[in-house]
Amino acid sequence: MPPALPDLTLPRDGAQTLRRVLANDWSLLARQLLEGARAEASTPLGDRVAERVASVLGTHPSAVVAVARRPSVASRLSHARAVQPMDSRAASRWRRAALHDVALEMAVAGWLGGELALSREGEQWPALRSPSLHAELCVDAGVARVALKPGAMVLDGRAVDLRGPLESVPGLHVREAWRDLDDRLALALWDENPVAHVGFHPERPANLVDLGGRSVESWCDALREALALVTAHLPVLTPERRLLAQVLVPVGAAAERHFSCTYENAPGATYLSLHPDPVKMAEALVHEFQHDKLHAALRLDPLLANGDDDGFRSPVRPDPRPLRGVLLAVHAFVAVATLYAAMRDAGHPASAHPRFAARVAEVDDANREAMAVLRAHGRWTPTGSQLWSELRALTGE
Repeated sequence: MPPALPDLTLPRDGAQTLRRVLANDWSLLARQLLEGARAEASTPLGDRVAERVASVLGTHPSAVVAVARRPSVASRLSHARAVQPMDSRAASRWRRAALHDVALEMAVAGWLGGELALSREGEQWPALRSPSLHAELCVDAGVARVALKPGAMVLDGRAVDLRGPLESVPGLHVREAWRDLDDRLALALWDENPVAHVGFHPERPANLVDLGGRSVESWCDALREALALVTAHLPVLTPERRLLAQVLVPVGAAAERHFSCTYENAPGATYLSLHPDPVKMAEALVHEFQHDKLHAALRLDPLLANGDDDGFRSPVRPDPRPLRGVLLAVHAFVAVATLYAAMRDAGHPASAHPRFAARVAEVDDANREAMAVLRAHGRWTPTGSQLWSELRALTGE
């Protein structure tokens, strides 16, 4: 049974509603990890991961959840399930890619359970990525044998401590793949979400990692400034953000146009471009985080009984959208409107600029338009009706 959603838009009681949603969602992701490993059980990789995931789920389920909800793992396993009926070989490739990273995380955490010898992918050893190590590990093709075991990687019989310095290990190349923004959130310098290679927005063909010619430090500075704005003026979202958000993925830089998106198959990940205006960046962070929250709920309940047929006007897209796309828009923009109202009430310097007032008016118009479409056409599930009641109360409908 889906959890109750009395305040999924703006929490009234701390982060309890989202916490209940995520408890169910993360259990689902853990089961999907186990299913993905069992689908590769004819290989040593799949067999070992399946055995250890099943065992640890019974004793320390949070350890499995911590790995299963990684965007880099969840997105590839989700894509494998989606393509399996059409292309079983491609599905297997995506599963193996995810399971290699799972095996590395298990080794780092110490619960791999014995030694696991890896197999080459073609002529090369598989690249391994670990958010815990913030790194991508690539082994030279000339290394004859590679294995993982609790706490270590074994290269030609030589054990390498995964918690020690790795940069000078012969035969191993280490590349930074994540940079911490705080103790919960990182800038992703690598991403292999299969769906990000195919953009869903008509004006955006793809969302691939791209620093836009800017340094990692400049990205981190800009994102921390935007996060500070959100923390200061919409603090009710901070406990929720610390529960759910994991990575921000850079997808270019431009002063003329700003892009951001989330993908339902990659929980905890936000894709966004760099913009010189911290207020615009703060809006994007709030907007996409709200999408991430609603995606978690939608994995448990459709909320709307209308189906996914296109045909409804969205206030933020030029193309006709399913009604759930309109719901995603207003669920995000109600929070954005609250952020802007708090900035104005606090006398934030940006609120004195005519551009700020114009943007507030655009957001308010978008919310009115989206609510009108939902009021006219929405057919809600019992769980969805609670969300609809909250949206009506927040917008004064």
